[in-house]
Formats: sequence, structure tokens, C-alpha cells
Amino acid sequence: MLDYLEKRDNDARNVADLILNSDIIESAELAVHLGCYVPDIANTKKRLRRYVRIYMESIKEECPAVREEELGDMKKQLSLVDED
Repeated sequence: MLDYLEKRDNDARNVADLILNSDIIESAELAVHLGCYVPDIANTKKRLRRYVRIYMESIKEECPAVREEELGDMKKQLSLVDED
């Protein structure tokens, strides 16, 4: 998924990478790690949520054998962060 994001939105990819690999979800903390402003992170998270939905739909279509639980785990990790 990170490769998918990198081709579309490198900022969203960087936020996703921190969320997935560092368990950092707060916008303020993400902003510190990425050297950005908090409002920029909030906007990036919105785009990331959109990309995650699109990506998950494409995976379901391309790989029907992928278990819903596996997609659910990834979505749960990235389900991000509306409430900062």
C-alpha cells in the first residue's frame, strides 16, 4: 500500500508509514516528526483516508481471495484519526 500511496501522494505515504510503523496517530506528533504544520497533517490525513478507501476497493476487485479480516486490520490501523 505504501508503494501505491507513493505514486499518488508522497505526503500521504509518509503519514501512513508513521501510523503503520510507529503507532503515531496524533496530528501534532505527526507534524513534529514530519516537520509540517498540524493543519497540513490534518488535510493529508483526509486525503489518506480517501486513498485507503480507493485502495481497499481495488484490492477487493483484483484479489477476491484476500480475506476481509486482513483488509479490516489494515483499515483499522489507518482508519485514522478523525478525532485529534
